[in-house]
Amino acid sequence: MKYWPLYILFIVCNACTDLLDLGKSESYTPNPSDQKAEMITYCLLAPNRQVEVKVHRTLAINEPLSTDSHITNAKVNIIDKTTNVIYPLLLVKETNKINDTKTEISYKYVNNQLYPEVGNQYILKVEAAGYKSSESEIEIPEAIQPEHMEYELYSEANHPHLKMKCKVHFTDNELDKNYYMVLFDRQYKEVEKFNQTEEVTFSEITKNSSITLDDPVFRFLPDKKTSIIEPFEITYLKPRIFNDEVINGKKYGLQFTLTQFRKEYGTRYGDYSREELNGREWEEHNTTLFTFRLLSINKDLFEFYRSSYLNDVVKGDIYSRQYPLYSNMSNHFGIFGAYSEKTLTIELPGSVNSRSN
Repeated sequence: MKYWPLYILFIVCNACTDLLDLGKSESYTPNPSDQKAEMITYCLLAPNRQVEVKVHRTLAINEPLSTDSHITNAKVNIIDKTTNVIYPLLLVKETNKINDTKTEISYKYVNNQLYPEVGNQYILKVEAAGYKSSESEIEIPEAIQPEHMEYELYSEANHPHLKMKCKVHFTDNELDKNYYMVLFDRQYKEVEKFNQTEEVTFSEITKNSSITLDDPVFRFLPDKKTSIIEPFEITYLKPRIFNDEVINGKKYGLQFTLTQFRKEYGTRYGDYSREELNGREWEEHNTTLFTFRLLSINKDLFEFYRSSYLNDVVKGDIYSRQYPLYSNMSNHFGIFGAYSEKTLTIELPGSVNSRSN
């Protein structure tokens, strides 16, 4: 029976713009073996992140993609080579509510005693009855601190949204071969004051923005999808990854354009009557917090994202050879990745509103 490996990297991807949002990045390639299912392992190590491993099996070609592919009888260990400590991971079941009538059950192996550190080397070993064992070794890279950010807000005629041009400066480490990924977070910050009482609330708005890839460092990946009909744009699927080939050891200003900012960005208007205020003074401050996240990722994770995107580029084209997915696991199925990150946050001005009785 022919099987297909189901690659679901439970990391990060909001259209490949977010590594840590535990979204799905899916690709399918023919299994080189027609004899049996293979075990697929997914793990991502980073400082200040819970250690978890997901273990699946490949699906038979006649199995629907909704088939439960979790392997729940695996023996999973992570070895810290620096300290020679073995950390066993235990199986945890999760139930996620999709809507009022549907829930999704998933499984992962976790360890709450392991705290990954930059520069340490780790070995992941996975065994399960009926499957070939698999292992891999990685080192957590050191993050680079973004130094400062320049930005400009502007609007275009007959366009309802603002745009933001920004340039983030950082210095690449010339002693190492570095691989990067960039992420963006945006939040509304609202501060309400009633007399001397202050309340601060935040609301996430990252998913409402669109991030372009203007900078030359992203040009090593194609922007178009090859088709038997015509090429079409798939830049929104492009992972925000790059290496330091053109910036090695230099200070560099990474350029981006963010679209779909509301023209009243960071502004929410209160509407209190004199009766509701009841003699109190009310004031509201609104701003938008914009956080740039620069991740140093290991080469294996870089190659996995690159191969996954190149696989998407040729998917559906009968004249193109399918691009193989990269794996650093010993059985050639799955990924053991690592990263560390530094952030830089700016606060964009919003509005100040006040009213008193």
